Amino acid sequence: MAGTLGYTISVRHVFQRKFGSEELGKAMRGCHWYIISRRPRIRILEGTPRIKDGILTLEFIETDPGGNTTRQFALGSELVDQEKQSAFKVYDQGSYFSLCFDGQVIHGDAWALASFFSGADWEVANQEVLYIGQAFAGGNGNAWERTNNHQKLQMVYEDHASDPWDIFVSPLVLESGNFQSDDHIDDSENGPSLEKYFKDFSGREGTTTKSSSQKSSLCLARCL
Repeated sequence: MAGTLGYTISVRHVFQRKFGSEELGKAMRGCHWYIISRRPRIRILEGTPRIKDGILTLEFIETDPGGNTTRQFALGSELVDQEKQSAFKVYDQGSYFSLCFDGQVIHGDAWALASFFSGADWEVANQEVLYIGQAFAGGNGNAWERTNNHQKLQMVYEDHASDPWDIFVSPLVLESGNFQSDDHIDDSENGPSLEKYFKDFSGREGTTTKSSSQKSSLCLARCL
């Protein structure tokens, strides 16, 4: 049978934190692919965040791993209603932040905030892909089970633990799948079984049973 198998994949979240946490494990369950990436370390300069007239401004510092140099840049955004109380805090030497506003708390890492404030500017938001992993254990595997015991992930973390890099893990979610037949066999002839295809590789509703090709990681890298 000839045809085209298509998938729609999206990033569930981009995590920049130590591996093995229960929170990360929960977030990655149900994901069959994941990306390990890195980028030069970005931190919030402590003492620079300021909220005035409903506008949050702050400065970031980025370390260049190659030349061991740094650059500073300032960003800001209108985030809050000036009539409501708000508080911005920085943690772990500028690695993470929290913004408390109107009884709600927004938190994350410095890179995510810089990317958001810069409008995903390439110099701030881009990351270098180090590894693309997949987990298909008879249809029951998921990215967390794979990464939790994956030596490659641990090696990447250990290799960059003392370097001015941030390591990220991004689980990928399969939103939908479809199969478009290009089969031109006459209906009177017996062709390959579509039922067997769905049984081995993909459900009719778009779920994934296992990788349909050893080159799926390469294809995924090209798609991203």
